[in-house]
Order: sequence, then C-alpha cells, then structure tokens
Amino acid sequence: MIIRTLCFFCAVMVISVLAAPLDLFSPNTTVKLTVDVTESSEIRFGLFFGGECVLAQSSLGLHFNDARKSRPAYKLVSFTESTFQENYSMPHGKASTIDNFYNELKVELQDQWARPLYIIFRAYDDGVAFRYDIPKTADQQFIEIVDELTCFAFRDDVQYYGLHLDSFYTAYEAEYAVNRISAINDSTLIGLPLLLRIQENIWAAITEADLENYAGLYLAPHPQDALTLISRLAKSKIATDVRVRCDTPCQSPWRLILLGDHPGRLVESNLVLNLNDPCQFETDWIKPGLAINDWTSDHTGPNGTRGAVNNETLKHYIDFCGDFGLEYMSIDAGWYGDNWSDTTLDVTKPKTDVDIPMLVEYARERHVDVFLWTYGPLMKKQLDQALPLFQQWGVKGLNIDFINSDDQASVYFVNEATRKAAQHKLHIEFHGIYKPTGRSRTYPNLLSHEGVLGLEYAKWDNKPTPDHNCKLPFIRMLAGPLDYIPVGFSNGTRETYRIIGDKFMVLGTRCHSLAHLVIFESGFQVLADFPDNYRGKIGADFIKRVPAAWDETRFLAGEVGEYVIMARRSGTEWFLGGNTDWTACHLSVSLDFLGKGRFMAELYVDGPNAVENANDINFTYQVVGADDTLNISMAPGGGFVGRFFPYSDFVK
Repeated sequence: MIIRTLCFFCAVMVISVLAAPLDLFSPNTTVKLTVDVTESSEIRFGLFFGGECVLAQSSLGLHFNDARKSRPAYKLVSFTESTFQENYSMPHGKASTIDNFYNELKVELQDQWARPLYIIFRAYDDGVAFRYDIPKTADQQFIEIVDELTCFAFRDDVQYYGLHLDSFYTAYEAEYAVNRISAINDSTLIGLPLLLRIQENIWAAITEADLENYAGLYLAPHPQDALTLISRLAKSKIATDVRVRCDTPCQSPWRLILLGDHPGRLVESNLVLNLNDPCQFETDWIKPGLAINDWTSDHTGPNGTRGAVNNETLKHYIDFCGDFGLEYMSIDAGWYGDNWSDTTLDVTKPKTDVDIPMLVEYARERHVDVFLWTYGPLMKKQLDQALPLFQQWGVKGLNIDFINSDDQASVYFVNEATRKAAQHKLHIEFHGIYKPTGRSRTYPNLLSHEGVLGLEYAKWDNKPTPDHNCKLPFIRMLAGPLDYIPVGFSNGTRETYRIIGDKFMVLGTRCHSLAHLVIFESGFQVLADFPDNYRGKIGADFIKRVPAAWDETRFLAGEVGEYVIMARRSGTEWFLGGNTDWTACHLSVSLDFLGKGRFMAELYVDGPNAVENANDINFTYQVVGADDTLNISMAPGGGFVGRFFPYSDFVK
C-alpha cells in the first residue's frame, strides 16, 4: 500500500447547548473559524487569518425539494471536537509524502421540521473546509437538493481572479478575469478555484474537494449584497430544479478556503488532496510519465509530411517516445473511426489500418506504454466492455474526453470510470472536464485533468498567452493537476506569431514553453508538437530528463499573472522553472533549496535575441551550491529552466 498513516484523536467532547458561538482554531492557531446560530435561526460561519477577517458571517445550509418551501431555520443541538494527524505518500503530485493535520468541529443542527443536519468543519494551518453530513432517519431515507445556501461574505470589495463561464455545461477552457467582487455581473457564473486578495498580505482561494456523487459547485453574485457570493450547484441535463438526488446517509463535497500570506503559499498546499479518502488498493503498477500525442500536430509524420491515424504514423510517434525516454505514447482521436464523435462507432473495434495489440507490443519493445483517447458519450455506453479489452490488449491508460459538465450524473460517471479503470490496472485522465477535486488521492491511477485553456488552442487562436500562463499556477493549479499539453518548439513573439495549424506556433519563447514541464503539475505530461520539431533542437535534452512526479515542491517567487518561479525535487535532483508575462524580467534566484553539497546546474535561458526571435535559447552549465544565486533574465514572454544534480554524479 502507498498509505503510511499515523493518526490520533483527542478526547472527544459531546456538549449539549442551546446556542453559543463556537470557535475552531488551526493547529498553529493562525486560522480561526467561528460558527454561530443567529436570532433568525440561520447557521453562519466567519473566518480569520492572523487575527484579520477573511470572511464576515456567512450563511450555511441546504434547501431540500419537498413540500416545505420555506427557508430552513436551524437550532444548534450539540457539537464534538477532535484532532487528527497523519502522513501519507503519493505516487505522483507535488510531493511524495504529505502531512495531514487538522482540528475538527462537528456541529449537530435541527431545522424547524425536526430534520437533523450535521456540518463538519476542519481547520488547517493553510485553510479551512466544511461539508454537510445528512444522516439517515425514518422519514429521511432519500433526499433531493434544489439549492445550497452556502455564502461567502466579504467585509471589503476585494480583488478576485476568476473564471467567468456562460453555463454549467463547460470544459473550463477560458481566460481568467481580474476585477473587484462588486463588479461581477448578475448573470455571471464563476468556476472554481476562485483566487481572492483579501489584504496586501492575506490571500484566499475557494474551491471544492472530494466531489463524488454530487453536483459541482459554482459561485455567483448575491442579488442584494454586492460583497457576497452565493453557491450555485450544476444543473442536470434533464429539465428539473433538483441538483442532487441521493440515498441517506450522504455527504456533500468539502467546501474549502485556502489561506496564505502570499499566493505562492497556496500553490504549495496539499489541502485539496487531504480532504479525500485514502487509497484502498495496491499501487505499485501506477506510473506517472511524459508522452506525446498525434492529434495536436494533425498526425504530422517524418520530415513534416502529412500523416494519418494509421499504424505507420503511430509507429513514428512511438519511435520518438523510445528515443526520448518518454513513458507513454498517447494515441489520440481517430483510431476507432475517423469521425470519432459518431456515437454509433464501437471503441472495441479499431479501424482496419490501426492494430492496437501490435502497436502495444511495438511500443513495449521500445520501453514505451500506450494510452488510448476515447469519446466520453461512447465510453458511457461501452465502459464495461472497453476496459477489460484495453487491459487484454496491454494498453496502460485511457483519456476520456468531452464530459463538458459536472452535473451529478457526469460526476458519477467520472468517478465510476476512474474506479473501474483501477480494477483493470489502467491509468486514466480526463479532457473536456471540470476542475480536479483531489480524487487522485483515493484513486492514484487518475493522473491528470484538463479543465484548462491549454496549448491546443494555439492550433486555431492566438492563445494561450504568457499572461494567461502566469495566472494558471496561482488559480487553476490550486485545484490539482492540469494537462495543459505543454511545449511547442515553434515559438513566436507578439509580432512574429501566426496561426499555422498542424505545425502550430506557440506564444512566448522556447524557454517559456519548456518551463511548463516544471511549473505545471501533471502526472501525465503530453507533449504537443510533432516529433521532428524536437529532434536536434536546443532544449530537447531537458525533455528527456524531466520527470512527471515530484518529491517536493517549492514556490520561490512570483506575482499573479506577472511571473512565477518554482523548484521541484525528484530524488536527489532539483528542477527549476520560470515564466514571465509580456514584460521582461530580471531577477536573482537563491539556490538555498538545494541543501548540502555541490550541484551541477544545466541551465536553459532565453538567448540574447529572444526579444525578436522567440526560438533563441542558450544552454549553459555551472557548479553551484545552496549559498549561490542565479541571475536570470527572461525576455518578454520568456522563461528559463534548470536541472541540478549532485556534482559527485557528474564526475563519475
């Protein structure tokens, strides 16, 4: 098992009360959460960080679909307090060993119809979380939720960084807006995570965790209070007001607020993972890694020739994976039919010119494994037939695309597909999907999510921009891994960029693009370009050496949407990555994260002509230690990467 758990509980208090404000502190007491029932019988919570108010008294509760149409009125019945601590390990993510330490408050409530409801609150040193716990009773064996009454009330008109979405039926592929809470339009739907600057030295982010058999959470402006955000649960695709149907007992996902004195502290947090259940199966077969796919480059073959989804082209991509030491070849859309969205097709029957078992064996001879792309609506029909067959073929993973919803039915399918894939020892990732919610702790075979405006957009649009890329670590990545489909080696400045489709150009320098292998967390990093565009190019050797899983992550410097520098450790090696927006950036980077000893540093930096030629890149190396600093210059839309390994390994 990957789980190594040490836990303890303090003596649990059960105290009957009529009404009293309750306080819950984090282990280091920096975070304080207050819970109270008002005179009008509303349950509310407040939040403080370092003694400063983050959230004013904010309403909680659930609105059920039944004959009682009025808003619930709660009374406080009892509460219990406990403490919990554990350490567990993960086969991929931002850290291999994770600490989970919190204080918990469980509040028992009763509404005016004597229906019980529990709310569980947890306080961590880097945030708080709460969830609704609905018990089973004689007259409450099944519930329907039409609305969640959770609100987030702010004392001031704080700045936010958010994803504005047109509807609940979305793949979360949009750019991030920056504005004040009061400026949010009444019709706006905000996807999570939502980043908030409460004060100069207080940052918060709202998202959810452990989304399993429930509707996804969105936020919207309160119709009567410009400083309050209300909850919106994803609508079902079936015409109904009901958002969630479930048997009791049942629990909502966790609603969580990350907290820190700088947005970079939120980037380092593992709170989303911590709020999910431990894995319950052996995971020695799980292998994160890098891959290439054939779709983003339109199956471009040798010497830039036009390819197709056939054995010959796919062998060409597999050969590249073997030469570069990539763990996977990701066979993309078209292998079971050219019109891949035709729901009359059969994912168990490849096209006549695609032999999956043969390609799997061909790849295995080159120490490469195979992923298969699939169309979501087809997989919903054929999941139980496809998974055992994929395992029989020797396939090691699948990508399910075009979910485009997080209503309860879609969320259930995503979790069911992940669970069943694990039973067949198949890795899985999702495209056309909502944000992650930490389910990879329970199912570590879940390597990545898309849920992001990524590099594929460069095929048809002047996106994603360096500005967008410098927002992603601070916002989208707070929810978990993102399959951005990184690294293009045809690079353009704002002046030289053009849309060229299959052999697509990407905005920003080559170093800017390379750095995404370090900055963006994903257990499945899928390269976007075609094989010949990497071969023989400066920077290609970095692709061969960078891993897709980390033992440790350090945020070093950055500001939201402006620049970011991160360091990640794998074993005895450190990898460093930096990005800037369209503003040139010159800074010194302390190497104190290296620890003891001398290291050989392999550095890829923007070349002297990168301002005009985004492909210009310099490679240097030097011997360094923890007392040294690097003086780095990033061109507009630029970046840098570095690999640091023990000097003793170099002299061997």
